[in-house]
Formats: sequence, C-alpha cells, structure tokens
Amino acid sequence: MSFVQFISKGFLAAMFVIVAAQVLILSCKQFSEKPKSDELFVNFDFSNLRKDTFLIGEQLDFTKPLNPSAFFVINDSLVLVQSWSNNLPFFVEVYNFRTGALITSFGKRGKGPNEYLGCMLQYQTHQNTFTLIDPIKKTVSIYYIDSVLLYGENYKPKQIKVPNFIGNDVVILNEQYIIFHNSYYMHNNIFNPGVEMLMKFDVLNDDARSLEEDSRFKYFTWNVSSSKLAISPKGDRIFAFCQYYNLIRVFDNKLHPIATYSGPNIFKPEYSVEENRMVKFTNTSETYLRCFYNDKHIFIIYDGYFSKDRRLRELLPNEIHQFTWDGQFIARYRLDSHLRTIYVSECESVIYGTTYDGSFSKYPGLVKFNLK
Repeated sequence: MSFVQFISKGFLAAMFVIVAAQVLILSCKQFSEKPKSDELFVNFDFSNLRKDTFLIGEQLDFTKPLNPSAFFVINDSLVLVQSWSNNLPFFVEVYNFRTGALITSFGKRGKGPNEYLGCMLQYQTHQNTFTLIDPIKKTVSIYYIDSVLLYGENYKPKQIKVPNFIGNDVVILNEQYIIFHNSYYMHNNIFNPGVEMLMKFDVLNDDARSLEEDSRFKYFTWNVSSSKLAISPKGDRIFAFCQYYNLIRVFDNKLHPIATYSGPNIFKPEYSVEENRMVKFTNTSETYLRCFYNDKHIFIIYDGYFSKDRRLRELLPNEIHQFTWDGQFIARYRLDSHLRTIYVSECESVIYGTTYDGSFSKYPGLVKFNLK
C-alpha cells in the first residue's frame, strides 16, 4: 500500500469517526434536552404574606332545613341547602337568608328525565349560576339563579350527558364549553401517562361518546385524583387546585399550561395498587378542598393534612388561602373549625361556610367569619 493510499484511508476513517461522533452528540442532545416551554414554575410558602391571621367563627341559627348536608350562601341574600336524605323530594332547597323562609326547591330525585340520583353543587361566581353534577347518571346541569327564583320547581335545565371520567368539579367557559378535571389524570403521570389534567367538553354537540375511555386509561385513579377549579372573569385563565398535592396549575382557555405553583407545604401522598388496576392511598394528603372566586380574588379552603387515617381531617381546623388572579398568595386565614363550603361576601368582609363536628353525629352548621 502506498503512502498516499494509507493517508487517504486514514483521513476517511477519521472523518467517519468525527461525523459519527457529531451525529451521536446531536442525538444525545435531542433526547436529553427538555422541550422548551413558556410555563412558569414557582415555589411559595407562608412568608411575605400581606395578612396572616386567626379567625373565630360565629354559628348562625339556621336550623329549619331538614337533614342538611351543606350550605351555600349566595349574593348575601339566599341560602341553598343541599340534602342527601332520601326522605326529601328535592336535593336542594332555597331559603331567604334574612327571614329563613323557604323560597323554592330544585334537583328533583328520581330516575326520570330532569331528575337526579346524586347531587354535587358548584357555584359559578361570575355567571351567577350553579352546576349540578349527578355522579351516578353522569350528567351536568347549569342552573341560573335568576331563573330558579323566577320559575321555581318548574325550571328544568337540560341534563348534559358527560364522560364517565369527569371529575367532581366543572367550570363554564362559555355557552358552548365546560371544562372539567379528568379523573384518570395523576400528577407526574405516575399512572396513565399521557392523560391531560383538564379537558374541554362541547355541551352543544354532546360529544360524550368521543371522549370515552381509551387505551391510556389503564389504572382506576378516581379515588386519588381530583382538583378544584376557578375561572377568571375574562375566561382567559383556569386555576386547578390539586386536592392531594400542594400544587396549583394555571391554564389558558385553550388548556395550555401557563404556570405551576408548588406550596405552601411539602408532602406527597403514597399509593398502592390493588387488583392490578385500582390505585388507593396508603398515606394520604388533603390539601385544596373547595374554592370561591370573584372578580378580584380566589379563596380556597386548605386542609394541609397528611395521615393514614382520612377520618381525622374532619376533627382538625383548616385554613382559607387567598390568591390574586395573577397567582400571588396574599393572605392566610387560620380557622377555629373545619370548613367544607365557602362563600365570601361582595365587599369581602365576611366568609360563610359549612362546618362539621367531625363525628357526623350532628347536622352541619352554618358559620360566618368576619374579615374586617
């Protein structure tokens, strides 16, 4: 072999090594770099709050309703009393907050059209409406408060058939869409990877069939996956407060993630899988429980609870955390009792809610906390 041939082969071999190395580097770079995202990640705690105070509740004498399970104060003038008793014909009774007089009822029990087998109420502040979720029939109905007062028991809004995996909270985006938490979603995609946290449902075209369970839904996570939702006055931001994590996620109206806020505490639930598909808690955390929101702020009940025994949470006082619509954690209200529902007066001077004694041996009470 000549010297020139030797040099040529050596040069080609070197070039091959260099090219191969570059390809390898590019491929490693391609798979090792995280995809670019505009999502903001923020850790927060109890420091730098504008207000951190302890509130003592005042029990209100509102005992006329039979067997109540929850109270919802509306517009400082109405009390909606939800009942789970099978002895009453309606799930919800509406009372005058000042006089205690019964005004009307809605949510008739039964298996027929415009009737309900179950009832979960969520107040939509900006639209002055209620969504009534029937977790058994898998329907959502939108009740306008003015129409409830005008037509009473004769007001029967459409029952919208929704997918089986809809969560226990929805928000109204506009006349066409509602947004709900997907019960098969879990943080960090521990189970059911690729499943989105929030989903949009077309109420006009009734597309429940197009959202039926697919191959990604391999584990039943309904008992360990939930979030409470709040939608901004302009409908451009949806806050999802994770019920079992110290985590808040913010999306735009196309459900693209904008920001993730982690806090104020640090603890994570622990899981076990039974029968190869059912995901359950071994140690559970209860964090964000239920929210109320207006044009300025979001008020969220915070449990801050971590234990193997979920029954203990009813015995522990919880807190209310206040946020702005741009994600600032501005106030912490520590309570002397355990609150399960929340309404904040128009001038943000009073918080109303439902309290339990922990043992469920007594009916829940209607309580108010003065903020000013």
